[in-house]
Amino acid sequence: SFLPPVSKEVGDRAVELIRQAITECDPATAVRYAHFELGRQLMHAGRDADAIETFQTLLENADPTSVLVDEDGEQDKETAVAAYTLYGQALAAVDRHDDATSAFRDAASVDPENHMPMLNLGVYLRSRKEHEKSLTALKRAVELMGQMHPDVRVIRELGFTYLALERMQEAEETLFSVVEHFASRGNHDQLDPTAAVA
Repeated sequence: SFLPPVSKEVGDRAVELIRQAITECDPATAVRYAHFELGRQLMHAGRDADAIETFQTLLENADPTSVLVDEDGEQDKETAVAAYTLYGQALAAVDRHDDATSAFRDAASVDPENHMPMLNLGVYLRSRKEHEKSLTALKRAVELMGQMHPDVRVIRELGFTYLALERMQEAEETLFSVVEHFASRGNHDQLDPTAAVA
């Protein structure tokens, strides 16, 4: 998973406390948030299989747009996107790659105007060597982020995907624009190729 590990003792204690909270929570919305936190803590503790089961309790049989809807009918999109994203990461960690891809797609469908879920999907697909699908997702992320405040991570990942596809001219132009962006701001730490997802 992408979460930093915690000690087994801390992780187990956090899981125990959240499980206790689930039995005492009311209303149902609070229970759903507690399940989200439990899944997150299970991933922190390196217990991906248990995290999957917990996220399934939260997400199972739900349309992505109806997950974490409060009593007023408003969806907490940020937490719902995070739940599907973490679920996808846990599934990937146990080599359930088709299910992981579906979870990342569900994250994108929760908030179709947000570029981050599409970025996550594109990076994951490239890690699976599904370069054409990755390119499609990343191009969609570029469209969603707009040009006023571009997210350089999207451009960088798009460049790496062009590189993986051996589309060298597009890779060079795209990655050069990333270098120009950071160089113009004097931020050279971001140019370390080891920081990118290969």
